[in-house]
Order: sequence, then C-alpha cells, then structure tokens
Amino acid sequence: MRRIVTVLLWLFMTNTVYAEIYKSKDAEGNVVFSDVQVKGAETVKLPSIITYQSPVLSSKTSTNASPLIQPNHKPYQRLTILEPEQEGTILNNEGEVTIRYSVSPVLQKGDFVQAFLDGELQEGVVLKGLDRGEHTIRVQVVDASGYAHVTSDDVKFYLQRQSVSVIKRQEQAKNKKREVFLKLKKQRQSKQ
Repeated sequence: MRRIVTVLLWLFMTNTVYAEIYKSKDAEGNVVFSDVQVKGAETVKLPSIITYQSPVLSSKTSTNASPLIQPNHKPYQRLTILEPEQEGTILNNEGEVTIRYSVSPVLQKGDFVQAFLDGELQEGVVLKGLDRGEHTIRVQVVDASGYAHVTSDDVKFYLQRQSVSVIKRQEQAKNKKREVFLKLKKQRQSKQ
C-alpha cells in the first residue's frame, strides 16, 4: 500500500512540475495565472529550470582510505577515552569539556588524534560551548593521508550547568564568609 501511495505522489508531483501555465484576465481586468486553461487564455512560455549539481567533496578523514606504507610504523593496539567517563556527568557552566585519552603504542610521527562530538569532527580535544544534556564523543588516530588507524569506543556523557539561582546562593555564601572573616579580623586588631 505504501508503495502505491509513493508512486501516486511521485506521478502527481511530476505532473505539477511539467504542467502548462496559462495567463488570462478576469472580469475585473486583473491578470490571472493558472494551470487550468480558460477561454481566451494564452500559454506562458517559461524558461527552463536552472539546476546546479555540487561537486563531491572528499572529507579530510576517511576511514576507508588506504594507509600510506610507512617503514617502522607500529600498528595501534588500543585507543581509550579516559575522561569523560562512560555515562558520567560533568558540571561546567561554560560548556567546556576536555577529552583525555590513552593510546598504545604512543602516538607515532605524522599521526594525530581527532575528536568527534555527536558525530561531528571537532578542532582539538578541548570542546567548548557545549549545550547541556547528553553527548557522545569518539576519538581516532589518523595519519597524514586521512586514514584512521584506530578508533575508540563511543563514550556517552551528560553536561549540566548550574542555574543562576544556585550561582547567586554560592556568591552570597562566599560574601557572608568574607564578612565574618573581616569582622573577626577587626575584633582581633582592636584587642591588640
């Protein structure tokens, strides 16, 4: 049933795209354009539709690219995200998260680490301006040709930000402590 509806919609849409356009005047002398031919209407010749096909861009990193054969390049055994922890919660009002990772063997000459946040390639491992909520990160070791030698498991974490009222209460408590400290300091100075 779904296929039939899809085919009918497709046919309907193609008919409307290639339909004739007619120009006529109504009883009050207004120009009217329609896809229905009325008596005295003339066919409007439309210019052909201008289309553009964008070129296919290759991404900087492709896990399908073949690696360059480098002498003395040891294969990576593992890449693990240490922080944030799986299902962990981070409290940061600026929305900043630093990814800490471990790679074995150590990162080799010409290779670098890329970070992905919610499937999007990031610039570096310090993520800034994140919205609160659930996020997923992944890192991979990539060589100069874009070949991903090893990829970490995905890590899901939660970012929380304090509400303004909590921040105000903390500032008030800090100010109160400062006042008490200054009061005690004055009392000690007056006793001496």
